[in-house]
Amino acid sequence: MRSVRLALAILTAGVLTACTHNLPTEEPRTPVPQTADTLTQTNYQRLISVTREENETFEGVHESQWTAVASAEFNPEQDITRGGSYTLSGDLPALTINAPEELVVIRLANATLPSITVQSARNVVVVTEGDNSSGVVRSNVNLTFVGTGQLRITSNSTGISANNVAVLGGALYISADGHGIEAYDSVYVRDAHISIDAGAHGITATDTTDPAHGVIDSARSVLKIAVQKDGLKAGSDVIMESGAYEISAGNNAVNGEELVILKADFNVKAGRKGIECEGDAFILGGIVTIDAEYNGINATTTAVITGGEVNIVRALEGIEALTVLIEGGTINITATDDGINASSGNLPEDRPNYFKPSITITGGDLSINAGTDGIDSNGELRITNGKVRIFVQDPGNNGFFDVDGSFEITGGTVFAAGKDHEPIGVTLGAPWIREPMDIGIGEAISIRDAKDTVILEELVEVEVRQIFFSSPELKAGETYTISAESGSKEVEAKKPAVR
Repeated sequence: MRSVRLALAILTAGVLTACTHNLPTEEPRTPVPQTADTLTQTNYQRLISVTREENETFEGVHESQWTAVASAEFNPEQDITRGGSYTLSGDLPALTINAPEELVVIRLANATLPSITVQSARNVVVVTEGDNSSGVVRSNVNLTFVGTGQLRITSNSTGISANNVAVLGGALYISADGHGIEAYDSVYVRDAHISIDAGAHGITATDTTDPAHGVIDSARSVLKIAVQKDGLKAGSDVIMESGAYEISAGNNAVNGEELVILKADFNVKAGRKGIECEGDAFILGGIVTIDAEYNGINATTTAVITGGEVNIVRALEGIEALTVLIEGGTINITATDDGINASSGNLPEDRPNYFKPSITITGGDLSINAGTDGIDSNGELRITNGKVRIFVQDPGNNGFFDVDGSFEITGGTVFAAGKDHEPIGVTLGAPWIREPMDIGIGEAISIRDAKDTVILEELVEVEVRQIFFSSPELKAGETYTISAESGSKEVEAKKPAVR
């Protein structure tokens, strides 16, 4: 979406042009090569701010407006046809609101209704006090939910449907055969608790006609979603800032154009993909846990991780995107196929491909346990800093690294163990060791220098036939001892070179 792309363009002065997948085809731009040094200076909090400034998200009716609305008498036998603040309590018939261009405030105080229908109004605010229940809530206009109480919705179709939905407090418990919450335009959540059990999508913002619409934006809230289809499905951005989000989805847990996660506890289980983005995915902090049948994180253009903790506990491929950038954080990936894969295979035919696939690691602590390739790039792979740990079970024709283009390790600590085929054309900027060894699963392995100083200690997660280690702590030409329960051997560290 334009919001994230514009933010990145502002913050990096064009450095992240690689992420801007929707450039005008009539005026192709010459892309600026991305540099890790510039990217690590990015102010990602500003990215969130600019993203929200570009979105035209309905943020609800302000408290100063709805609290100023005069009280009006409620007649349960009649529709509401005028603006005002109405208090509803007890068992009531279905509620219909038909008040063109009026602001209507509905105060639910321990009320029970079969349904709420808004045919017309300027805006409708639902204030919850105590324990309330209703059937389907349908609105042709914007809905704002506030209050300190709770509203339980049970529906054989969609739970809540409206042009825009803003939930600014209180609790919503929704059980629906269709979608939990459906907004044509946007869903905005602040300081609220939402629990959804639905037969279709959990929360969906369907507008795909305008990049500033179709947004799901949540902060400081708790979302618990169990659905048969997508947990969160947006036509544009999905923003999760702070709060706790738990999603169990039969299809994708999150499906949108762009995704930004910042300081959120995000725990998802998906029958298909954990995160599916047609554009870019940014994980900027928090704790993200993904259990998926297919890809853990799948982004058509760019996947960026700058901090926090990312645990992909089960996936076919851990992370897949055209460009993958890891700047920081702790990342743990368990995948039956590739741990990380950079590929242009997800790009639609009508979308210009200005960049070759690439993976850049400039920091962080990355651990991969992969069935085939640890890191697979159909273009470039560059490791300049950080800590990388790779275990490979059955590499086929590849192994620790499968790189079609240039391959550079110029910094950081890289350890790989398992079954491997020797890579070709690797630029190694630090001393390195590559040695065949037979080590069993669960054995401890160490590398020590001539003074018995420990350079590396690891617990082996797979059956090992080969190890690779590169680190600035190694000194070319010096002898090191590799030890495990099954044996030890002395090896000489090789000097930086092109292999």
